[in-house]
Amino acid sequence: MVLDASKEGTTNNHRKILETELEMVGLRLNQDPPDIYFKPKAGGGIAFTTTCPQPHFGPDPKKIVLNILKEYKIHNAEVLFREEVTVDQFIDVVEVSVTSPSSFPALNPPFVVNRETGNTLSVSMSIIR
Repeated sequence: MVLDASKEGTTNNHRKILETELEMVGLRLNQDPPDIYFKPKAGGGIAFTTTCPQPHFGPDPKKIVLNILKEYKIHNAEVLFREEVTVDQFIDVVEVSVTSPSSFPALNPPFVVNRETGNTLSVSMSIIR
C-alpha cells in the first residue's frame, strides 16, 4: 500500500479507504487468523461447539453456522469456535482463500512532510501493529 504522506490526515483518509478495499477482496491487513477449528467430514452431520459467546451470530449461532455451511454445500463437518469471531471471519475459514499479510509504515522522502503532518502520521502509525 502506497500513500501520499502530504495528503494523509486530511478529510480523505486514504489509508482507511485502501484497507477497506483490500478487506473487500480478501486481504486482511495486520489481522491474525481466527481461532476456529473447521474440518469437513465424510458423514455424521454438523457438530458445532463454541467456548465463548458469539454476539455477531445472533441469539442462535448454530443456526447461522448451519445456514452458512449449507450455502457452501457442506453437510458434514466439525466446527469449534475458540474465540469471538464475526460471520465474515467464519466464511473466510470455510473458503480458505483469505490471506492476512503484515504491513509496515515507511515514509519516503521525509522532507516532504511538515512538522504538523508528521506528528499526526506518527500518532496514527503507532496504532498500526
